[in-house]
Amino acid sequence: MNKTEFLKAVCGGSFDYELEGFGVVKVKGLSVNEMREVAEQGVKDPYVAALLTVVYGLVDPKLDPSDVEALGNANTKIVTGLAERISELSGVERDESPLAGNGSE
Repeated sequence: MNKTEFLKAVCGGSFDYELEGFGVVKVKGLSVNEMREVAEQGVKDPYVAALLTVVYGLVDPKLDPSDVEALGNANTKIVTGLAERISELSGVERDESPLAGNGSE
C-alpha cells in the first residue's frame, strides 16, 4: 500500500443518511482535526459542538462553520440524529458524544 492508498483508506467515505420526511443526505466520520475542534468547542458549549459535528460531517449538502448559527435554528431532532450518526461514523461512543449529558437521550 502506498501513501495515497493509505490516506484514502483511513479518511473513509461517505454514507447515506435518511432525514425522515426530507430525503437523503450524505455524511462522513470526522477527521482527527475536526474532532479536536469539536472537543474544544464542547468544553465551552455542547450544543455548538453538536452543530459543528453536523457541519463537518455533512458531505452533501456541504456546510461550513459560518452555517453554525443558521443550523442552530434547525429542528433539534434532526440535528441530534445527524450528530449522533456522524459521531458513530467517527468512532465516538455514545457517552463520549458532544450530545452526552445534555438531555438528548
